[in-house]
Amino acid sequence: MTRPPTLVLLPGLDGSAVLFGPLRRALGDLDARVVEYAPHECDYAGLLARVREACAGLGDHFVLGWSFSGPLAIALAASPLPGLRGVI
Repeated sequence: MTRPPTLVLLPGLDGSAVLFGPLRRALGDLDARVVEYAPHECDYAGLLARVREACAGLGDHFVLGWSFSGPLAIALAASPLPGLRGVI
């Protein structure tokens, strides 16, 4: 049996999972992971490395970049890891 893809959630400028709470509850059993970071971490290059590390080895996955993290999701799509199936 094939497992469903993972959804990797990249937060806005607050860097936390708080605003993803309702979405994660609505997704039920779907594997949704948030890559959190400190609000003062605004270095896209450093954050992209963190996102790539979080996605490494996930298998099939999608990345959702919220607000501030939209450019991170696009940068990841420009040089994708194996298993990246789409960017939202």
